[in-house]
Amino acid sequence: METKLYTVFVASPSELTPEREALEQVINELNNTWITTIGVSLHLVKWETHTYPGFDQDAQAVINDETPDTYDIFIGILWTRFGSPTHRSESGTLEEFERAYSQYKRDPKSINIMLYFKDQAKPPSQIDTKQLEKVKDFQKKVTELGGFSWIFQDTQEFIKLMRTHLSKHILEEYSTTKNSLVSVNPIIKRSDVTPDIIKQNFSLTNDEGFFEMVEKGVFNFEKLADSIKDHTQNIRNFTQKVIKRTNEISTLGPPKDQVTMFHMKQIVNGMANDMDIFSSQTNEEAILFKETYSNGIDAIGKAAVLSKDFGDQSKTEITKLLNTIQISKVALINFNKSMQAFRNQISALPRVTAVFMLSKLKCLQILDKFITYIDSGLNLTNEIEILLLGLIK
Repeated sequence: METKLYTVFVASPSELTPEREALEQVINELNNTWITTIGVSLHLVKWETHTYPGFDQDAQAVINDETPDTYDIFIGILWTRFGSPTHRSESGTLEEFERAYSQYKRDPKSINIMLYFKDQAKPPSQIDTKQLEKVKDFQKKVTELGGFSWIFQDTQEFIKLMRTHLSKHILEEYSTTKNSLVSVNPIIKRSDVTPDIIKQNFSLTNDEGFFEMVEKGVFNFEKLADSIKDHTQNIRNFTQKVIKRTNEISTLGPPKDQVTMFHMKQIVNGMANDMDIFSSQTNEEAILFKETYSNGIDAIGKAAVLSKDFGDQSKTEITKLLNTIQISKVALINFNKSMQAFRNQISALPRVTAVFMLSKLKCLQILDKFITYIDSGLNLTNEIEILLLGLIK
């Protein structure tokens, strides 16, 4: 049996170094399993490891000369910077994309182009607005060309996306072609792949095995369900307090004198205090939600990769994970709807006092953060669901 090499080329401006390093981490992890189970190895090409000093029209021309002309997978990552212009294009990253896109136009089946845009906040003082505008223009251009890109929030989410998307892409081809994978790259004989070679080329991890990852995934998603219930109850409790305060104001009647105005202001500021307490609780719950979801989806993603070690014997456990994911997906959709509705209710509250307005603004910011976590979770859940469905076909 032969091991097929898939060349993965990563293109990005320098501000995305953490993501570039994370991609290498994920590829090493996938190779640890795939090279000995399905005979597939991913070879990451990036300028940091595949180029050496030289001269040409510009630095990008040197990089072009010293890296492959064609690859199986192109991964482009952008955030706020588009990159420095070259003699041939608006930026080095764009030029690398254009080379990949030219390959795609010549033979669509020869390359998979995967583009990711980071949406994490960055201090305004660190943002070049002209560069950011170029990123946005490119994002629009990708859509016009018929491309579909992905948005992520931070490096941890990018890791999970890479593990899921690369697994889905490679395993789909494997399930279709079995051991006749098409690659534009060299072939290594399976007999040449020894434990020593694997250790030299791939950093082995000390993570738990397949069954521990399944248990960890199920445990964290059960914990996530409890977290959703707790926060839903906190919303109900806070809503009851708002209703109570509103009734107290109604009892006072119209603000006909200074005394009435004073009491109204006291009640409203009391509502602001209730909101501050709720915001503090919500912030803690949002952090717990993100951590629990991250641990759960990370474990399930790793279990999906490791499942190839067990062949058909893993289908029972993968089915268990799929059921867990699908139940959680429904819960997340409903939770997202209720959070959006509650956020709209808070936003509609009138501007009563300065203290109240500050509390309202703080609450909205925390709710928006929580909703962003939920949206991100739903996107990753959809991707993992597709991957798991492919594994049990």
